[in-house]
This record gives sequence, structure tokens and C-alpha cells, in this order.
Amino acid sequence: MHVTIHDIANACHVSTATVSRALNNKPGVSAEIRELVIKSAKELGYIPDSTARSMRSRHRDCVYFVIRSGNDDEPFFMLPSHEAIESRLGVEVRIHTVSIQEDLIEDLSRIEGMYAPLLFIFVGPCLAEASGFSELSAPLLFIATDDAPAGYFQIMSDDALGGEGVTDSLINAGHQRIEVVTDSADGTRINYRDRITGYRKSLDKHGIKFDPSIVHAITIDYSDYLASSEQEVRSRILPMLQYSAHTEQSPTAIFVLSDFLALTVMKVLWNAGLQVPRDISIAGFGGWTLTKYTPITIHTWVQPVPDILEAAMIAISCILQSKPFPKTLALPTKHPDGSYGTAVAVTPTKYIIPGYMRNGQSMAPLKAIDKPR
Repeated sequence: MHVTIHDIANACHVSTATVSRALNNKPGVSAEIRELVIKSAKELGYIPDSTARSMRSRHRDCVYFVIRSGNDDEPFFMLPSHEAIESRLGVEVRIHTVSIQEDLIEDLSRIEGMYAPLLFIFVGPCLAEASGFSELSAPLLFIATDDAPAGYFQIMSDDALGGEGVTDSLINAGHQRIEVVTDSADGTRINYRDRITGYRKSLDKHGIKFDPSIVHAITIDYSDYLASSEQEVRSRILPMLQYSAHTEQSPTAIFVLSDFLALTVMKVLWNAGLQVPRDISIAGFGGWTLTKYTPITIHTWVQPVPDILEAAMIAISCILQSKPFPKTLALPTKHPDGSYGTAVAVTPTKYIIPGYMRNGQSMAPLKAIDKPR
């Protein structure tokens, strides 16, 4: 019978990633475990797979785009074709989707052991412990990843400025009591902290006292985002709105820190008889394609996908050539005011991509809102 690293992992009661690192003499494995793995491999008669070795040789000049996926399977944004990316970068490109139920680090360690990619590129949330990424040897680039660990290559949107811009627009429309709704994977690590920073800066600028009780982080099962977010909004956010509707502290607007979550909030409110924006205004963040097809367009801060992708191509080329990012980068998206954005390298390894406000029907001036009684 052909012995695999899975057999060795079972015999040693360790992960396949640990076996791979031990057999390939990579860091991240104690001397005792390494010795145990090598001993078990010999006893079981393990022979390295020549096919895997040849594949490793063939695919060394490749980069991996890594995307987490759940049951909803809604892409963060559409990547260009393999051919378009490969022709520009001059290396083989692979798109790798990892289920949210799988161990991301173990999965990528297995790929690294087989193919030795030049670079891992994460698109959207990675939902993994930051310490685990140190186990990977390949360089890492995080694109629009709110939970990206510090110290790695990153391409991020101007979240703080965007959060400030959205809040400014709500305040300028007359809203003073603006609830904030964000999400969390585990109930402790709150997503989109920079957007909250921008929200607070806007409040301070307009002389409105920040009230931490109106910032709500709901816990989401990212493997089933739509169902779990709907349940959380229905059980936690809706009762708060229904109760406060009869008090002087009733909110007139909600700033939802993700457009995906904003869609859920609008659905739950609509089903409960609260119409947007007649009863309450909604603002989001992201401006993703799917928000263009809703019955009511979302008032949102747009993160321009073409700009993010352009910066990504430049960043990948720089990483592959061991060069720092250019300090500024002209971007292709035309903003509503006729201007074009410029990416700024705030460090030699981190780009900030500017966004812009897209006015939508989900936000109305305060005087136009008919508060429920």
C-alpha cells in the first residue's frame, strides 16, 4: 500500500502540515516532533511521491490567489481572467478557494510543500489566527483584508477617511443619532475598526458626543453569512430599534460597516414593517457590484475594484522583483467629481486606495423621515 503523509500524520497524531514541514526540514516544528515524524516515515516505508516532486519543479514560478468561501459563495470581487493576470505578471496564476470550515494555514502549508509558490495573495477576509501565517515560507500579500496580520504586504482601502465621509453625509442630512452595526467572527474581534475610527472623528468634528452603546458588533457564522447575519439582526438589532422608536433616543440612521451586512439589515427591517428610508436611513461601506441590483440603492462609500486590482498588479510585480512599492500610483477609476484617485504607499509594503461617496436612496434627509410610532 502506498504510504502518504496523511498516514504519517495519523500515526504521530499531528497535522499533515506539520509532517510536511518536518520531512522538508522547515521551521515551525520542534526537534522531538521532527524526530518522531522521520522515525514513523521510515517505519511505515514512506517514499516521497516523484509525481509531487515533478509538479513542484514545474510550478515553482506560480502565485496563488486565496479566497475564503462559505455556503453563500458570493465573491468578494471578480478577479480578471487567468490569462490577463498571467500575461501581465509573467508567471502562472492559480485561484485557490478554501472553505471557511477548513484550517487555512494547514491547507496552504500543504500547497507550499508541493508547489513552492512564489507568493500567496489573499483576497478579502482570511479568518485565521495571525500567528499562524508565520508558518508559511512564501511572501504574503493581503488585498482589502480587514483582519490581515501586521507586518505583511497589504493593499487597503481608506477605511478611516471613508467612515468619516459616510458619517459626515448623514450628519449633514440632519441625523444626530447614528447607530453603527458591524460584525465579528468570534464575538470579540470586531471588524472594520478603522471605519469606526472615521465615524468617531466625524462625530467629534460636528460636536456630537460619542456613545459606545450605539456601536453594535453582531457575531456571524461566516460559513453561512446570510442566514446567520439575518438571525443576529432580527434578534439583536431589530428589538433595539423597535424599543427606541418610542423614546427620545431613537436613532434616525444606521451606518452599517459592510454593504453585505447592510443588505441584511434592510431586509430584516422591511420584513418587520420598517421601511428604508421612510422610517430610518441606512448607509453602508464597499459599493460592491451586488448593491447596484437592489430595489433601493445603498448610500455607500465605494471601494473601487479596478483601482484595487491595478494596485495589486503593481504590488505583485514589486514583490516578485523584491522592490518596494512606488510611493504613488495613478489609478483608473473616474470619481463622480471627475477626478481620479492616487494610491499612496504609506510604507514600502502597504498601499492605501482612495474611495468616494455614492449617493443612494437608502439615505434621506432627516426632515423626510416619518418616524414610526
